[in-house]
Amino acid sequence: MKSNPHVYPYTPFQNLSNKELKDNFTSEKEINFKDVARELKNIENPIVNITGDTVAERIFSIFLNEELRFGPAEFLLDNKELWLEKLNYFIEKNKTIRFSILGFPFKIPVPLKTNRILPDMGELLAVNRLNYVMELCNKEYLNGVKVTIFSEGGFDKSVGVPHAESVSYHNFLVQAIKAIGFDKNIEVVPLSDMENIIEDFDEKYREKIVKLRELYENKDEKYLAKYEGTKDSIYRIVSTTGVANELLMDVYNEDITRKSLSDEALVIRDDIEKRMHDAIFMYHAYLMVRDDIDFIEKTIPNAITLSVSPKPNRLGIIPIRKDLKRLPYHSVPVFDSKKGLFFTEYLIDIQREESIFEKVFLKESEDNNPFYYIRK
Repeated sequence: MKSNPHVYPYTPFQNLSNKELKDNFTSEKEINFKDVARELKNIENPIVNITGDTVAERIFSIFLNEELRFGPAEFLLDNKELWLEKLNYFIEKNKTIRFSILGFPFKIPVPLKTNRILPDMGELLAVNRLNYVMELCNKEYLNGVKVTIFSEGGFDKSVGVPHAESVSYHNFLVQAIKAIGFDKNIEVVPLSDMENIIEDFDEKYREKIVKLRELYENKDEKYLAKYEGTKDSIYRIVSTTGVANELLMDVYNEDITRKSLSDEALVIRDDIEKRMHDAIFMYHAYLMVRDDIDFIEKTIPNAITLSVSPKPNRLGIIPIRKDLKRLPYHSVPVFDSKKGLFFTEYLIDIQREESIFEKVFLKESEDNNPFYYIRK
């Protein structure tokens, strides 16, 4: 998958012209966090060839591994001295090496993708991979490492997610990380904390939105490139909760032109496009306010930035596994019993499969939808 410097690339649904939903959820069972921790422990992690003469070089080499690195190796190698300098800042002071990463906003409110509100096994697969990377680093550095996830619930208003849902999502993610024993290496901080420390946040936020709209209307080339680089993903994020799946399958079907859509579906598609347009400005404005006060740096000074939207100044990291193309909050997790692997799938896609599935519920989760599915 080709990386996008603005957002994680979207993955299309399977053929949406096929509207035949199967009655293929035939059984169910319940598990608890101890079961989840055991399942995560059994996941086979990639073997990483660690090289280098110094601690910094050896840790840097971990992020070059093809099974862990998202984006071109040049992004790392062209700035190798900078990354070594950042690592040595902590090493020379005998301090814990601090990493940061943004993500984990909320479950995307598109019912074709997922029907949950709280995190599920998909998020824990991503957390598991992040913990594995931290453990690799820990073996090379006695003073340890820690990564701070800045959960992005602050984007809830831009896509139509109720604030209470994004807060519940964050709280359950924190609970889950502690329950499975990853809190030694991983902590979660709400990016929205910045709203409480920035004086007149709402005013500054609105000013940025106005400024970005002006850039767009004036056809500013630099901003238009950023807008276009974000558009396809944001279009598939804005809330369509409550809309019937059959209608949404037409709305998101790229093979159906506007002229071929029913009047009802056309209204929905137009509404999504309008809200997408507004959401793009809100998304970028929020990030601009964050960067204006250097919120990440002030919260975790000198933190080394990881990202699933690789840029030359970020260490691009694969969220779960190289062959998986959907982020956990956009999808449902499916354990394939024949392959012995977890996959991330769109809910509507598995509902149309010939396969038989078992629903797996988590005892500690208040979300009544499955924590993951087993493909028999």
